[in-house]
Amino acid sequence: MMCLGQIAITSRTHHLTMMSSMRQRPLCSRSNHVSQMSSAINSAMSTTQTGTVSFVPSVSYRQFLHPDVRQKTYRCSSRNRYGEFRSHFRLPLSKVDALTDLFLDNGWIKPTKRCSDEGTLYIKAQLHILAALDVLASHTCFRKLRSNTEISTKEHQKFFHHFLDKLVSIREDYVKYPDSFEELRPTLERYSSLYLPGCAGSIDVVHLKWSNCPAGDRNRCVGKEKFPTVGFEVISDNFRRILAISCVQYGSRNDKHVVKLDENVDRIRKGWYKNVSWKHFDREGRECESRGLYLICDGGYLRWPCLICPFKHESCSTQKGYFSSNLESVRKDVECTFGILKKRWKILEYGIRFNDIKVVENIFIVCSMLHNMMLGDAETSDSQIRVGRGALLEGDAIWLRNDTNVPVASDNVAAVEWLKRRNELAAHCEFMNRCAKRHRTS
Repeated sequence: MMCLGQIAITSRTHHLTMMSSMRQRPLCSRSNHVSQMSSAINSAMSTTQTGTVSFVPSVSYRQFLHPDVRQKTYRCSSRNRYGEFRSHFRLPLSKVDALTDLFLDNGWIKPTKRCSDEGTLYIKAQLHILAALDVLASHTCFRKLRSNTEISTKEHQKFFHHFLDKLVSIREDYVKYPDSFEELRPTLERYSSLYLPGCAGSIDVVHLKWSNCPAGDRNRCVGKEKFPTVGFEVISDNFRRILAISCVQYGSRNDKHVVKLDENVDRIRKGWYKNVSWKHFDREGRECESRGLYLICDGGYLRWPCLICPFKHESCSTQKGYFSSNLESVRKDVECTFGILKKRWKILEYGIRFNDIKVVENIFIVCSMLHNMMLGDAETSDSQIRVGRGALLEGDAIWLRNDTNVPVASDNVAAVEWLKRRNELAAHCEFMNRCAKRHRTS
């Protein structure tokens, strides 16, 4: 495991002014001042011979954060996602700088007696953030961080929870379902080009292993996976951006139960989304208009008009079969999002080792926020080719935020409207496919 770094400065009156000025400049201009920082730090290290300052950088600091190699780290971490820095911390150094500035500008990391000057505080903040990212990315225990950074295990634990709490407090800046039609328009246009007009996202439930599940909650958390899990219902768009996350749920609950408790789905059913109109074609090519946005899902959900699933046991040569094949192909984006999350943040794949359910929820939210933050640097393609088709207990809500006393009876009116909408979408998909074939042969 690569050592993160250590900086020890015994003289409180010594200031690394060049490091301080670097933090005040924008990210794009910091690399231009690497040589000035290097001379400042080398000057500080040279004073150790006189006994004035003790500056002891570790291997990781010299390899990633030292001014002599910092510009190389910027370049390599931004271009090579399989490089050493990204393998340890997943984010490029530019994103780490952005997180460091966020914490310092908001006063979430404050000076101490040993880190009173701004330059030293900036390096310490970066080391703490890198340690927190290492826990999320590699599932590293805090004791290993202690042996690598010479920072106490207790301090690492304290900052990790502080890191989660502060990022969750600004979750709406990164994970938030669109509140206006203008914000939702790009998503609607993307799905309309895939023969799904009126679609506002893909929805599914992801289950995460809860390794430190308390014994009292084990029976409620053990479901089909045969080990304790917690579930989160996630809405994503076709570009694998996470739009909304439900509150944490017991792993034994199925999709039909969880969707009744999801506040985001309830907003789509009862909010202004139900009044949004969208156009489609019938089998003869006549233009029709419908109201109410919907989400695409698998066959395990309720028969609500806002939840459209594929038909069962239909041949691809039929109207319903082609619609189901197209919907399943588009819906795989939410499944791919879950795979990306678990492979990028190993703490979600190997099992979360925290007893507090609130910490478990914060970990998933922070990983989703960092996932959305990374989408801007992801390799994207504008190709249209899609690959990869393919009764409640009393008091059963000890730590869940929302009400679990949901109605059990089904809504027959909603089921009829759901069936009508799905047939209309199947007819629209078939007509658009015929038009595309005529365009290719003409």
